[in-house]
Amino acid sequence: RTTMVVQASSRILCKSLSEVFGIPLGKKADKISIPPIILKAENNILASFLRVYFDTDGYCPKDAKRDLELGTVSRIMSEELKFALLRFGIVPFVKSRTIKGVVYYRILIRGEFVNIFGKEIGFSHPEKKEKMNKIMSKKYLDNTNVDVIPQGNETVKNLRAIFRTSPKKHRESGRDYWAYETE
Repeated sequence: RTTMVVQASSRILCKSLSEVFGIPLGKKADKISIPPIILKAENNILASFLRVYFDTDGYCPKDAKRDLELGTVSRIMSEELKFALLRFGIVPFVKSRTIKGVVYYRILIRGEFVNIFGKEIGFSHPEKKEKMNKIMSKKYLDNTNVDVIPQGNETVKNLRAIFRTSPKKHRESGRDYWAYETE
């Protein structure tokens, strides 16, 4: 592979990084989050963090498909990534999937937001950078199925439950909203 691995075995260095950046010691995949110092930083610092994170854990397709994806087992990280991307005008959505009892969160960026990601954040990894440039150079149709409100499907479902309105009742009104409640 083309990825460089850096391993620190110094307890002092590991403890310092943990204290400064809030990185938990030991197994951390389900506890990881964006360090508060990064979340509070200027957009150029946050963009650098996101670029590196997507370089290492993100997926950029080979074909003309306009989806970027990043997976994590940390619910906190998935929520923080949504809000961090919103700072750049990128509206992502999150899908969860349970595999062998472990919940995985997929952060997806689609449609026009892929171009915004490319301009505002981008990739440093040479292969992903090349794929991104190819995607951005192609004309496309906007995806109107991207939520304007992230996780809007949950909001609609909760409102329907609060008002005790059935899907059938909504269909009788002439407004079918089934697509808004699906993931």
